[in-house]
Amino acid sequence: MSTDSDNRQRILDAAHAIFAESGLAGLSVRAIATRAGLSTIGVYSHFKGKRGILLALYADGFARLGDAADIPPQVADGADLVPLLVNRYIDFHRDHPAHYQLMFGMDRSQLGDAAMVGSIAKASIERLAATLSRLLPGNLPADAALTVTFRVWVLMHGYVSLREMAGFRMMSDDEWRGEVIAAVRQLLSGEAH
Repeated sequence: MSTDSDNRQRILDAAHAIFAESGLAGLSVRAIATRAGLSTIGVYSHFKGKRGILLALYADGFARLGDAADIPPQVADGADLVPLLVNRYIDFHRDHPAHYQLMFGMDRSQLGDAAMVGSIAKASIERLAATLSRLLPGNLPADAALTVTFRVWVLMHGYVSLREMAGFRMMSDDEWRGEVIAAVRQLLSGEAH
């Protein structure tokens, strides 16, 4: 016999599978319920409909992005940290394009509670800030460190956005990655002085 928590997980697993296969276009309460082997009422009782599922997928996407940005010192530090961080961000986009589209390409007002949506994204940015703080001066105020983090994110996000455009395919993927690594290093070296 399934518990409420089992059913909730089945719904999330079904939503993830459909989302990964078909993106937002294929995601409907009926499709999720069918895939999970539950009724649409079951989906509504756990998530209050599609909006609740989208919010759960949005939160999951930012949690995964936070995981990618959370690099312990024993894994990489110093000169090795920037390339690993940049490559993890780009790989996140490559490996989770539907999540990326939901996180950065959708009107967030469709997800509901604006404060909650903002706090989900902020938690991921704070994990990136914690990783980057190892490359910044120790006396840098927290708000300045967050500004630097935002700038690094803009560079990485800009790479992904430009790379998606057909006109920007004149370089190999490795060359593009090298460009964004160089840009992030340059930005951070300016902040360190």
